[in-house]
Amino acid sequence: LEWLKPCGGAMMLPSWLVGAFSADCQSAASCSASRPRQPVACKVLCAQIEYETKRVDLERRLGAVPNLDLFLLHDKAHGVELRCVKSSRDTLEALLASHGHRILTAYWECRQRLWDLPVEPLLLNHTFILLEIDGGELVVCTERYGEQLEVMLGEGHLMQIFATTFRATGERRCALAGQTRFALGPKAGTPRLTVSGFLAWLNGPMLRMWEPYCFFRANGGHYAQEVEAFLEGTAPTRVEHDGRAHPMRQVAAATGRPASDDGDMCCVAPRVTSRTTWFLEDGCITDRLDVLTAVQANGEALEYAAEEFRSDRSIVLAAVAQNGHALRFAADALRADQEVVLAAVMQDSTSLQYAAERLKVDPKVLLATLPSNRMGPPPPRRRGEGAAGSGPVSPSKASMASRSWRDIHGPSSSPAVPEATAAHTAEVASRLTDRQQSVRQAACQALGRIGGEVAGAHAAELAERLVDEDPAVREAACQALHHLGAPVAAPFAGAIASRLKDEHPNVRLAACKALGRFGGASAPYAEALATCLADQSPQVRTAAQRTLERVGHGAVDALVVGLEARDIGARQAACQSLGRLGIEVIGHSAAASLAVCMDDERWQVRAAACEALGQMGERGSEPHACRITMLLGDEDGDVRRAALEALLQLGGALGHCAGYVAAHLNDARWPVRAAACKALGRMGGAAEAYTSALAQLARHDVDVQEAACDALHRLGVEA
Repeated sequence: LEWLKPCGGAMMLPSWLVGAFSADCQSAASCSASRPRQPVACKVLCAQIEYETKRVDLERRLGAVPNLDLFLLHDKAHGVELRCVKSSRDTLEALLASHGHRILTAYWECRQRLWDLPVEPLLLNHTFILLEIDGGELVVCTERYGEQLEVMLGEGHLMQIFATTFRATGERRCALAGQTRFALGPKAGTPRLTVSGFLAWLNGPMLRMWEPYCFFRANGGHYAQEVEAFLEGTAPTRVEHDGRAHPMRQVAAATGRPASDDGDMCCVAPRVTSRTTWFLEDGCITDRLDVLTAVQANGEALEYAAEEFRSDRSIVLAAVAQNGHALRFAADALRADQEVVLAAVMQDSTSLQYAAERLKVDPKVLLATLPSNRMGPPPPRRRGEGAAGSGPVSPSKASMASRSWRDIHGPSSSPAVPEATAAHTAEVASRLTDRQQSVRQAACQALGRIGGEVAGAHAAELAERLVDEDPAVREAACQALHHLGAPVAAPFAGAIASRLKDEHPNVRLAACKALGRFGGASAPYAEALATCLADQSPQVRTAAQRTLERVGHGAVDALVVGLEARDIGARQAACQSLGRLGIEVIGHSAAASLAVCMDDERWQVRAAACEALGQMGERGSEPHACRITMLLGDEDGDVRRAALEALLQLGGALGHCAGYVAAHLNDARWPVRAAACKALGRMGGAAEAYTSALAQLARHDVDVQEAACDALHRLGVEA
C-alpha cells in the first residue's frame, strides 16, 4: 500500500478485510508500546490564488517573481476562460490572519479519483475540503497529501474552479467523483466559527497531534473527517489504549496547556481535534482557576464555559478585557453591569451592541467608545479598512471605510437616555473639535445615539461638523442630526441641504435621509433634492426620491421640473414619485405634465408614466384614457403592460376599447397577456365576446392561467 502514500488516499474496505489488518496493527502496537513516539513535524504548503491583472506584462512578472505560477482555467458555467496567478505564502498566519474576523458559512466535501479512468472508484478516493467564507466571498481549500498539509485561499468563484482542478503545488487533479455542501452556523445547528478559530485549530490541536502517514488511521480522508468534526463541533476526545479518555488530554485540550504524549502506534487511536473540548464545551474543566486561565488567553472561550462561570463577575471581566466581544456570552445580569460593559467597550467599541438596552444610551458608556478613551488594542479591521500594519486610513477613504454606526449602536430607534447627566454629554460634545478624525466621528455618533434634549443642546455644534474637512465626520454629523429629529435639527436643514452637493456619495446619502426626517420642513430644498434624482449613486437617487415623497405637496413643483431632466433615471424617478403622491396631492395640472411623458423617447419613462397614472386611480387616468390606449401599440412590451394595467382603473367605462385590449391576448410576452386578461375581466358585458379566447388561455397557457380564470369568474363564466 506504499504507492498510496504520496496522494494521501482514503479507502473504504469490507469489514472482514479491516479486521484482518486491524489484528496485525494491534499486534504491532503492543510490540512498540514501550517506545515513545517522536513528535512528527508537519510540512505546510500555503498558496494564494488571485485573478491575473493586465496592468503588468505576464512574462516579465513571472520572470521577476519565481514563486508565481500562471494558470488558465475554463469556467464551464459561463463558457469563458479565466487567467489566475498562484503565489506561495510562508506560513498559515500570512495566508489567513488578515481574514480572521470573517465567518465560515459552509463547507464542501470533495472526493477526487486517484486515476483518470472511465471507471467509478468504488473503493479508493482522495478527499479534500473547501470552506466558504462570508457566503462564498472567499474560499479556503485544505487537504492532506502524504506528510504534507496544503492550504489555499482565493476569491470564491475562482477558487471553486481552481481547487477542483489543481492542488496547491500546481499539479493537476484527477476528475472529481462527487462533492457535497454542508451549511454551518447556529441556523444549521453548528457553532459559529471564524477564520481565526480555524487558524487557531490548525496551529493548535491539529499540528500538535499530527501523526505519520498511515493508510488506515492517518491519511487524507481521516484529515478531512477531522476538519468536518471540528467545523460541526462533534469531534470526540482522544481514546487511549484502554478505551477511556485520558484526563490530561482533556485538560490540555480545554486549557491549551501542553500534556505529555505516551508512545503509541499511529494506527491505534484517533487524534484530539475537537474544538468543543479545546474551548471547554464538554464541561471537563470544573476548576474556576482553569476557566479563568482559559478566558485570559482567549476571551471568546467564555462561550463554552458552564453557566456558573458565565455569571462569575471576575471571569467575565477577564474575558472582556482580552476580547470585548466576549460580552455576548456573559449572563444577562452582567451585560447590564456598567463596569463590565465599560471594560468591554474600552477594549473594543463595537462590543456595545451586546450590552443591555439601557447601557447602550448611557453617556458614560458612550464616552468610553471614543477612540482616545479606549485602553485596549484597536478592534480588528473590517473589509475595506486596509490591511493590518498599513497605517491609518486616509481621509479620502474614511467615508467608505468607517461604517460602524449600526455595528456599534444597533438600529436607529432607541429609548430615551435614563437620567443622562449633562456633564458626560458635554464631555462627549467637547470631542467634536478633537484633532483626530476618528474621535470627532465617534463623538458625532455618540451624540446622535444619546438624542433627546440632552444631546439637542449641542445641535449647533454638530451642525458645525457638516463642513468638517473629513467626509466621515460630515457623514456622521448628518446622521446625528437625523437621529435628533425635526424639532431639534430642523433649524439646521439649510446646512444639511448644502451637503447634497458633497463630493462623497455617503455624505449626500446621509443628507438626503436627514432631510427626509424633517418632512414638509424640507420643502424649500425640494429643488436641490430633485437634482439628486440624477446622482451617480443609486442609493442617493433612492433616498432623494423617498425624501421628496415625504415632503409631499411642497415637492410637486420640483418633481414636475424633474420630468424634463436630461437624465433618464431622473425623469423615471419623478414619474414614480408623482404617482405615489396621488392625484389629491399633485392635482390635475401636474398629472397633465406627467401624461406628456407617455410620449418620451425612452421606454422606461413611458412605462413609468403609465404606471404612475394607473396608481392615481380613475380620477387620475380617465382624462388621459385616449393617450393610454394609444400606447397599447407601443413597440416595447413593458409599456404595453403598463398601459393595460392603467386601463384597469377605468373598468367598464372603457368598454369601447375591449377589442384593442383583446388583441393583446396573443402577445408574445406573458406579462402583457396577463394584463390583458385582467383588463377584460373589469370591462363587464363589453368583454363577453372574448370569453372563448380567455377560456383557451385558461386551459393551455400556464403563465396566464390564473389571470384568465379570474377574468372569466368576474364575467360570470365557468373556467
